[in-house]
Amino acid sequence: MRLHGSVNPAYQITWFGSSAKIGPAHSLFPLVNRSATNRLITAKDHASVQINVGHLDESGVYTGQFSTFALSGFIRAQGDADGALDRLWQKRKVEARGLKKHLKRLNAPKHWMLDKLGGAFAPKPSSGPHKARECLPLILILRNKLKYALTYREVIAILMQRHVMVDGKVRTDKTYPAGFMDVVSIPKTNENFRLLYDTKGRFRLHSVRDEEAKFKLCKVRSVRFGQKGIPYLNTYDGRTIRYPDPLIKANDTIKLDLETNKIVDFIKFDVGNVVMVTGGRNTGRVGVIKNREKHKGSFETIHVQDATGHEFATRMGNVFTVGKGTKPWVSLPKGKGIKLSIIEEARKRLAAAGATATA
Repeated sequence: MRLHGSVNPAYQITWFGSSAKIGPAHSLFPLVNRSATNRLITAKDHASVQINVGHLDESGVYTGQFSTFALSGFIRAQGDADGALDRLWQKRKVEARGLKKHLKRLNAPKHWMLDKLGGAFAPKPSSGPHKARECLPLILILRNKLKYALTYREVIAILMQRHVMVDGKVRTDKTYPAGFMDVVSIPKTNENFRLLYDTKGRFRLHSVRDEEAKFKLCKVRSVRFGQKGIPYLNTYDGRTIRYPDPLIKANDTIKLDLETNKIVDFIKFDVGNVVMVTGGRNTGRVGVIKNREKHKGSFETIHVQDATGHEFATRMGNVFTVGKGTKPWVSLPKGKGIKLSIIEEARKRLAAAGATATA
């Protein structure tokens, strides 16, 4: 017989050989070891603990062995009257129920650039097409970047009026994870932004025209065959597209029409094409692939040369092809992906300060 707990009930189990008597008890502890023949079990109000004691015969006596387990941790103990509850008590543990629903501000990604003294918590990104530490939630775009809202509640009010679109679809989730190459559109203000990286690894909302906002570039993660031999490819943002061009392979880049969700064109991952780095210490840098070093059983190294002639190397997984030859298919933010040295940045700041002083 299985007994479910209601509001903090407890059941006294007294063992006489192979039989047991069950009655109410007053203790609120989960499990108390009274003696070898007197045990106490408490069932929580959410019925996380269930007791199963033998069988009920005609005289109303429970006979046979017992088993007791907690639903939350699937802790199971079976056996004789003397040792089973002791084993259950030794194996008890508390497990988390699902994902964490909060994110501390100190643990938030640094490229969000949140003020350390602005509060204890940060918006936790929802599950979506981009990883939690490689995305920018919509609330940070509207409140921190675009300054269209001052508070959390104002962002919710804007989103609930269906004013914000990501990749051509209305998004009302305040913590929706927008990521690299996503197009954020606000029809009310006739504005379109593409999320790109600057040379310091931070997200930059790059303003684009309506023609450029109709498509996005997607990196191909894998190309496989499904049921009945149907080919399909997976992209970096979680899309699955069936019947792609047979020439498209992994690490290539496709040009996707956001209205029809169809492939318009594609770029091969070859030497001589322009790429943008999306991970590592060179995040945001743009250059042309000069060489590919293949290492069996390890990472493939890509050597890239930027427009100023500086060369750097990174892993293959950090490279995103953005154009054929030296011409990118998307407009680049200010700086064109060229990383300046510390001295060059200082000279640039001095020149800007001098220009403002003379003006």
